[in-house]
Amino acid sequence: MTIDKLLEEKERTSVLANERTYAAWTRTGITAMAAGLGIERFLGGVIPDYIVRAISMSLLIFSVLAFILGIWRYIHVGARLKSNRVSGAPSPILLLMSIMLCFVSLMALVGLWLV
Repeated sequence: MTIDKLLEEKERTSVLANERTYAAWTRTGITAMAAGLGIERFLGGVIPDYIVRAISMSLLIFSVLAFILGIWRYIHVGARLKSNRVSGAPSPILLLMSIMLCFVSLMALVGLWLV
């Protein structure tokens, strides 16, 4: 195996690891968002409302932070992995997706606050 092939393989592995890390943060954020809404729905009336509301809002805020941290890490690690040989997922598309997910979480948070 030539040095160029070896370098390309290592870069490909790093780019894919960066994408998997972004996907993990996104899954974590979506799970926290779903858990926050689910707790509000299914624990309402079982435990005091202020505790249910606090848990739900904490999970929704955590989901926003997970989306932000995921895209921040993807962009900053991706900047260090710039290569002509291997390309990852386009940062602008992932940034737009993360912004949209943050918006959904914040709208759910506003919805809980107003109910």
